[in-house]
Amino acid sequence: LLPSNENLSNESSVFTTSLAENRTVMLPDGSTVHLNAVSSISFSPQEWEENRLVQLEGEAFFEVKPGSQFSVQTSLGTVTVLGTSFNVREREGELNVACKTGKVAVNKINGQETVAITPGEMVAITKGEFSDVIEINPNRVASWRNKEFDFESMSLSAVFKELERQYNIVITNDFDKTTLEEPLTATLP
Repeated sequence: LLPSNENLSNESSVFTTSLAENRTVMLPDGSTVHLNAVSSISFSPQEWEENRLVQLEGEAFFEVKPGSQFSVQTSLGTVTVLGTSFNVREREGELNVACKTGKVAVNKINGQETVAITPGEMVAITKGEFSDVIEINPNRVASWRNKEFDFESMSLSAVFKELERQYNIVITNDFDKTTLEEPLTATLP
């Protein structure tokens, strides 16, 4: 989808998704944003050439055309790149950034600490602190774009939580706490 050029004021272009909906947005420079369910982005088309800045709530996969600095701002931190592909997820007080191609810099919201990641790496900001950089399978980054849930070493309780969020449902179970915290790796259509 392309932003509307009907309104040439300084208003931001805003794109949102609802439950179980994915959406692809083309930015003014040809970069692409794939929005996951219950997410939104906004940016200023009028200021785009001088400031490639996208505000994100939720989760999105970005394919950035080379050029000037490109930034994704969330309430927990800012991700800065020149040209690359990466996934950003901000949910429930945690920011996760996974790099598929290129190099990505992740800054805390206060801007005092930066972590750089490269393809096949992921870093999180939880409770204002960076996690260790972990290795991931870059082919699994943003598998949600292919209408799949791809869980890599996630607890069963976290898997249930993501399914509940995506579909606005409640999952009841009889698993004990130990089972709910066991890591799970699975791909579900």
